This record gives sequence, structure tokens and C-alpha cells, in this order.
Amino acid sequence: MRNIIPLVTGGTLLATLFGGSTLHAATKSKPNLVLVLVDDMGWGAFAPNHVDFTEKELNQEFCRIHVKDYTAEEAFEAAQKATPYLNRYCQEGVRFTNAYVTANVSAPSRAGLLTSSYQQRYGLYIIKEAETGIPTTVLTMPQVMKDYGYANGAFGKYHNGKGMDEIHTCSPGHHPLDRGFDYWFGFNSHGTSYYNSPILFRNRENIACAEYTTDKFTEEAVQFIRGNEGSPKLIYLGGFYQFHFLFLA
Repeated sequence: MRNIIPLVTGGTLLATLFGGSTLHAATKSKPNLVLVLVDDMGWGAFAPNHVDFTEKELNQEFCRIHVKDYTAEEAFEAAQKATPYLNRYCQEGVRFTNAYVTANVSAPSRAGLLTSSYQQRYGLYIIKEAETGIPTTVLTMPQVMKDYGYANGAFGKYHNGKGMDEIHTCSPGHHPLDRGFDYWFGFNSHGTSYYNSPILFRNRENIACAEYTTDKFTEEAVQFIRGNEGSPKLIYLGGFYQFHFLFLA
């Protein structure tokens, strides 16, 4: 994987890939895509952003009062070690530092990303409204990608399907499999426990899983990639932080 584009919207993605761009012309084939979405991620928690500020620019009084178990220097070092590959992608690829999601809360923002449009156009302003699901009349990015021959997999947090019960089962028409994805392993809620989650689904089946969910989502995504060798792939990996990464391979 050679390029990384953080904070990319669905519209930018589709225009770049299928709008006759130089990128698509240069690759001569459809690139594999890994779109990672995280919520509420602090600017300083992402190591590549450390080039924009130094330890001296931190709020020293805040650090003195609230940070007891580690130093700022140790925090910087830990952030760098946590994401070596992302750091490299940002150094060698493209990084947008002044691009923003379409909402300040997760579910509406996800709707905007998945539909390549402002979610306010179809009435999703806050989380409660977004939990009614993306209207089935609105086209989604994976539906478009599927028309171009992509195998589409969704993993982790979905939270854009209208739930029907206490385990947030997606109602008819709102399931990821109904919205262009060929495989789904995850949950349809604002959050869940890291172990023994009661609301995990593999496609349409509620399953038991004692494993650490982050590791399991990764494992499932890797298996999907290996199982669809030879086909262009879209991997949508949702987490708990609001930041977008797009890898082109």
C-alpha cells in the first residue's frame, strides 16, 4: 500500500477513482481500498501531527495538575511507537490537515461519509436521528463500488442502520448487506464492550465472541481480503474515533 489520504469523504473518493483522474489512469487497475474510521481522536494522539507542535507548546499547567503517571516526552514517544505504519504512510503519501468530517458526532458523520453527501439533506443532524438509519432511497458508497466490481466488507462499528431490538438488529433495508456490503462483522450501536460483546453480528446472525473486539475485527478484515484475492476490494473498518484514513494499494 503506497498512499494514505486522511479525512477523505466518499465524494472525493469516488471522483478520484472513477472520474478519469490521473491516479486511476496511472494505476491501470482498480486499487484496493482500506477506509478506517475512528471517533473523537485528539489531534495530538495522532503521531504524524506532532510535526505541528512541540512539547513546549503543551498546556504545562494542565499537565502538572492532571498528568501524573507519565511525562509529555513519554506520551510523544508512545504515540510514535503505536502507529509505525501510519507514520510511514503519512511521510510517503498524501496527508490532508485541513479537511473535516461533515458532523461533530459519529453517526451523522458516518452517514455523510457512506453516502458522499451532507447528511443534513436527508434529516440526520444528531445521533438520535442518525439511529433511524440512512434512508434506503439514498445511494451509498459501497453500492456504487459494487457496480465497479468491488468486493465490499464492513467491520466494527456500523451505527447507521435502524435498530429493531436491544441488540440493535438492523431492520429490513438498513442492514449493511442491503446497502452494498458483501460481508459484515460488527455491531450497529454507538459502542459495545471490548470483550464478550452481546451485540456482535456476522452478516445477519448474532454471534457470541469472547475475544478482544479490536483484534477480532482486524482478523475478520484480513480474512476477507485473503478470501477475495483477485478482486478489487473496499474494506470499511469502523472504530470509536472520528478520523478517516484511506489506503490505496
